[in-house]
Amino acid sequence: MKRDNPCFANDCHRCCLKTRMTLTEADAARLEASGRRDFFFVNDDQDLQLINEEGHCIFLVDSRCSVHDDRPEGCRLYPLIFDLSVDRVVLEAFCPWAKEFTFTQDDIVQLRRSVTDEESENRNRAARGSRRGPSGQA
Repeated sequence: MKRDNPCFANDCHRCCLKTRMTLTEADAARLEASGRRDFFFVNDDQDLQLINEEGHCIFLVDSRCSVHDDRPEGCRLYPLIFDLSVDRVVLEAFCPWAKEFTFTQDDIVQLRRSVTDEESENRNRAARGSRRGPSGQA
């Protein structure tokens, strides 16, 4: 996102608090390639999920994302989310600035692709009986 996005303009990082952000294996690999380690776990649904420290995303430092250029796809597209209960892409009501964002059809397609990738990766982890992420992290 650009530095002039609603998050920066309103000094908001609400979505980084008590986050349940899931990752694709590509997200994890990108963050690991940038030198990050020990930032996710495999949850009970077999999702790779960002770790929270002291009630916020492990990458939130001084109210800013410390991995902004390498952040997960879900963070890049937020507050656009895939609502499983209605099987469609929606704006997350939790975000106080959601209506100030502009998304394209390509963003919607990318979010659907990311969700599909996560689901496929989860099935593969479950089939392997693996509780480990792409770099062997538990």
